[in-house]
Amino acid sequence: MNAPFRIRFQVDGNCVPKQRAQVGSHGAYYPERGPGSKRLSYPDYKEQVQWECQRALSAMLMHDPDAIARVCNSSSADRAWGLHVTAWVGSGDFDNIAGSIADALQGILWSNDRQIKEAHQYITDTKPKEYRGVVVEAWTLTTEA
Repeated sequence: MNAPFRIRFQVDGNCVPKQRAQVGSHGAYYPERGPGSKRLSYPDYKEQVQWECQRALSAMLMHDPDAIARVCNSSSADRAWGLHVTAWVGSGDFDNIAGSIADALQGILWSNDRQIKEAHQYITDTKPKEYRGVVVEAWTLTTEA
């Protein structure tokens, strides 16, 4: 049995909660933020989460070359995952904050967010000039063969 894999990283800035895609004549899309908005759009936020995860994976690879191999094997599509999200936000629903993180990491850590079998989330509401961001921790769950 493989040793569990664990990764932890931080994403600074406003968390953009998961949104429903808008449907237009050319298919589904996520609306952009209005001019002058300091907040990221949902697709831009997903990209930021992905970038921070990739950066953490790269750092991990430098220190433990076998760590990624423990995850990237033929059975990774069936692997169960745990997810822990700690968020300091101005606003956002519980499920939409975790959903934006889970969706962003799809295709990087898990092939489908249905593989997340254990999840924990802590949300702290903050004032405008206080720190905002999320700390993400994900790990593989051991399963009995």
